[in-house]
Amino acid sequence: MIGLRRLARCTSGVAAVEMALVLPLLLVLICGCAELGNYFLDEHRLVKAVRDGARYAARQDISYFTACSGNPGGTVVADTQNVVMTGLISGGNDYLPNRSTGTIAVTVVGCSTSVNSTTLSGIYSGRPRCQASTPGSRTAAERSSARQW
Repeated sequence: MIGLRRLARCTSGVAAVEMALVLPLLLVLICGCAELGNYFLDEHRLVKAVRDGARYAARQDISYFTACSGNPGGTVVADTQNVVMTGLISGGNDYLPNRSTGTIAVTVVGCSTSVNSTTLSGIYSGRPRCQASTPGSRTAAERSSARQW
């Protein structure tokens, strides 16, 4: 009986027992934070790659886009897929591991616009840009209001 009372009052191993109880929870928390960081890194890479591919495709010559639906002509599809996968038109190291160019679809979305009675078709639709005015074409009221700012 005396040995059990002395063992119950002994505090020399309390820190080790507490650490053994808390350690699994701490490891799960640390590993979860690392995985969450990896998720956000992968998501950022994917969004940036798709944005770069869309920007590349949108800047191609309008002659590649004969219709407002389907695939564009020329090497636009293959080049856009390379830009999404590697960041380069010529290809290189993959920015998106575990993905292939077969999973990247490049299509043209409905698009038609008219600017100054000229109909344009391409990847995106837009509105006409503002007409530039010559300095002498403004009225006196417009000139004085422009000076106030």
